[in-house]
Parts: sequence; C-alpha cells; structure tokens
Amino acid sequence: MGQSLKGNPRFRAYPASYNGIHDVFFMPKNKQLDVRAITASVYKKYPGVLDIIRPRPNKLRVTAKDRMQANAIAADPSYTEDYRVHIPGGLVEVVGVIDDLDYPLEDILKYGQGAFLHQSSPRVKVLEVKKLYASSAVDGKKVFRETSSLRITFEGTVLPNTLYIEGFRVPIRRPFVQKIACCTKCRQIGHSEPYCTNSVKCGKCKGSHSTSECKAETQKCIHCKQEWHEMSLCSVYRKKQSEHKRAVLQNTRGLYADVLKSTSSVNPFDNLSLLEGNEPLPNMASLIGVKRLHTTRVPNKKTIKKKY
Repeated sequence: MGQSLKGNPRFRAYPASYNGIHDVFFMPKNKQLDVRAITASVYKKYPGVLDIIRPRPNKLRVTAKDRMQANAIAADPSYTEDYRVHIPGGLVEVVGVIDDLDYPLEDILKYGQGAFLHQSSPRVKVLEVKKLYASSAVDGKKVFRETSSLRITFEGTVLPNTLYIEGFRVPIRRPFVQKIACCTKCRQIGHSEPYCTNSVKCGKCKGSHSTSECKAETQKCIHCKQEWHEMSLCSVYRKKQSEHKRAVLQNTRGLYADVLKSTSSVNPFDNLSLLEGNEPLPNMASLIGVKRLHTTRVPNKKTIKKKY
C-alpha cells in the first residue's frame, strides 16, 4: 500500500519520447457511459481522431492522431467531470522500489532523475513518490505501518537502474508490482468498486446482497469454492497475482534488453565498472533479457564411463 505525496489522482500524459499508438480510455464515474454523445463530441472537437471503439460495456477507447491530441482529450474537463478519462500508466510510466532511503519526498520529486548503467542513455523524470506501508493483523484488525521503502514512478516504460539525486545514486532494487484489484461490490477480480457497473453480488453465496450482509448457512469463496476466507487467501486470486507479477518482471527485463541493443557499446557489461566495489552487482540475466546465463557444464567424474 502506498501513500501519495499529493491526495488527488495524478494526470498521466504521453511524453514526447513515446512512439506507440495514442489511446485514451473512458470509463464510468459519475454516470454511465453515453457512447453516442461522447463519440459525436470527440469527432467534433478533435478532428483527425483515428478510431473509437467500445471493447466492453463500461469502457470506450479513443485512438488519437498524436500525443498532443491524446493528452488534450485526457485533460478535457467536459469529459473528466462525468467520466474517468485516462491514459494507461503502463504505456507512459514505470514504477520501481528503493529500500532504506531517508530523504524528503518533495526533494526526490523536485531533484531526482532515473539513471541507467549506460551513460549514453538520457535520464528520465520522476513523476511521483510514495511511501510504502506493510500490513499486519492486530486484535483481528488490519493495521498498516510505515516502512523505509519508497515507490517511485518514472517517465517512460523502462525501469532505471538507479535514482540520481543531487550528485549521488541509489540503486532501484526491483519493479513495483501493484496488487490486482478485487471489487467489493460485484466481487469480480480485476477492477475496483468506484468503476464497477455490475450488480451487487455476495462473495459468499452469490446472492444479490453485499458480502457483509450474507446470512447463508453455507458460505464459500465464489472463486475457489473453498470455505469463506479473505481474498488475499484465495488460491484463484493468488494465482492471478503471481501471473501478474511474473508478467511485470518479464516485461521489465525485455524492455531493458531493448535499451542495451540500442546503445553503441559493444559489451553490455562495460558500465558495470561504474559500480562501487562494495555495491552488489545487478542480476546479469536481467541485463540481457533472458532467464539465465548458460555456461558449459563440466561432467562429474563419476558420470564419465570408461571405454574398453
């Protein structure tokens, strides 16, 4: 769980370095999607929009002609007043975790930059800083305590190796993996209640009432079919969370491999000499985008058969 430097949701925008498709998504907020009205308005106000599609009843995707148009649509108050209009974070930003850093959040946001091992790679902007909290159960209630770890969001989609701030660098230990949301209204995995357009469903008996109001004699998790438990203990939820974490880690390795290929250095490990002698070396496999480095195996003497 994280605590933001600012309470209001942060606006996301496509940076000048982004070269992909410029999509903007509409979802219900204060009212249901009026697809017909939104479509007519977008085409009228923003000539050149490439496509508008409704992939699901509660989601509309607008493909803009360029980043300037996409950013303007995402910030248009005539849409944001009634709908959740956003640019997916995975397209424009990446999040990492730094451990044991006692530094003012405001200064990290103001002076910090993401830096890569290859000095030819430009540094990237810090977009957001949050403290991380750990949870524990006290007298049957979940209690959160502040940790010394920070969650830092950077511009772009490649996670930097270090945070560069006021002349020194701090290693970014790992990518941050967001927990998958579970709706407390319909109990589906993958979205949260503020953006839910489904009917109320009980997580214990599938009845049309909230889970907290369930009075059924037999109460089981609607996902794993086992005796009722908190969502964090559900085997189905845990499997989805594990798959999500694996995808984030693999995506991070692959994107950094692309950065290495785009540099002029012949040896991708040239800049490892920039690390201090006591600083732990980064995972070599992660630097080249593969699961492991294969070496030639020397057979055990006991496994060598003599030929007569």
